[in-house]
Amino acid sequence: MSVHYGHFLTHTVRVPLANPNPGGPRTAEVVKTEEKGSDVDLASHLLLDAFRQTGDVAVVISNAHPDR
Repeated sequence: MSVHYGHFLTHTVRVPLANPNPGGPRTAEVVKTEEKGSDVDLASHLLLDAFRQTGDVAVVISNAHPDR
């Protein structure tokens, strides 16, 4: 068995507010976290394992949101 962890980048971005108060700020600063390259890395490992016939089954467990 092997475990492959993803790689995430975190940075601050300014986004518009959904319902700004009149005369108030129209944007907010938020911390945005993005996954970078993990899906491609995982797919590559799965393909290599399949071509090499190194396993009978592969299980992928993800904490990804279903709408993304």
